[in-house]
Amino acid sequence: MQTRWGFVLVLALAISGISCSVCTAEQTRCVGNVAEICDSRGHWRQMQDCDEVDGLEENMVFTCQTTIDEGETAHTCLPEAE
Repeated sequence: MQTRWGFVLVLALAISGISCSVCTAEQTRCVGNVAEICDSRGHWRQMQDCDEVDGLEENMVFTCQTTIDEGETAHTCLPEAE
């Protein structure tokens, strides 16, 4: 009987769109062309939409990329490599 209720709970969460995954504060990731950051409550938030970043040069395209700064991995919008 408990197994059935567990299945119903998992199904209800899946249908409602509630995610069971959490992230670590200040962790970053790329989702498509959007850089996201994890807030203090463990939820992903949009940090930067790379499609909306204006370049210094005309027609400069930005993409969400992984960077390493002082040994720390991060994700942000950077000019697309030519």
